[in-house]
Formats: sequence, C-alpha cells, structure tokens
Amino acid sequence: MKKEFPDFPPTPMRFAILCQPRGEDIGFPDDETAYQQAIGNLPKKHPAVAYTRSLMGSRASLLTQMNDKTARSTFLSHYHEVISKVDGGFEIPLAIAETVPEVENNKSPKNLRQNEICMELMAKVFEVNV
Repeated sequence: MKKEFPDFPPTPMRFAILCQPRGEDIGFPDDETAYQQAIGNLPKKHPAVAYTRSLMGSRASLLTQMNDKTARSTFLSHYHEVISKVDGGFEIPLAIAETVPEVENNKSPKNLRQNEICMELMAKVFEVNV
C-alpha cells in the first residue's frame, strides 16, 4: 500500500487538487496531449486547446520560446481554468474553437465577417474597445 500511494492519506491541499475535474473527465485531451497540441507538436488541435490558446493572447505564441517547465506551467494553468469553466456549464464558442491555420488561411468575406463578429463579442465580454 505504501508503494502504490506514498502520500496516503493525502494532505487537505492534495485532496482538493484530486477533486478538481481533469480534461479526460469532460472529453478533453489529457494534460500532456493538450500541451503538445498547444506548442504545435501535434498538428490537429482540440477545440479546448485552441480556445485556451486564444485566451492566452500573445503568450500563446511565446510557448515555443520559453523553457519547457515555464511553458508547460503557463499553458496548463490556463487549460485547467477552461476545464473548470466547461465543467461548470460553460460552452466553448465555435468560432474561437476553430484551429488557427484554418482561420488564418480562410480569407473569404464570410469568414472575415465571422471573425469581425467574434471580435466584437469578445470586446463586449472583456469590456474593451475594438
């Protein structure tokens, strides 16, 4: 028993962490897969990973330039916030959940208008002028 669960019984802080929802619990990728998608090692991104990257703003593009420990910690803290929100009933907006290359390469008037609407909605949510 001691070898299988070296920290049993868990401390209150460890117990609180163990009670948090994990990505796999709600149909999202596990932490390692999500991180690999976020830094570009896996070409196809899950909508939750794409949404997390959009919330990170410019920090998302710096993930590949940071050391692994810092990048992993930065991404996973944001990813766990998204997991908690979705577990609480939040739905990821589909326009934001698209993979980045699909959005960047599609310059059709319809897509540009969708991006404009998305930016307006985000500006209202975050109370920022566009």
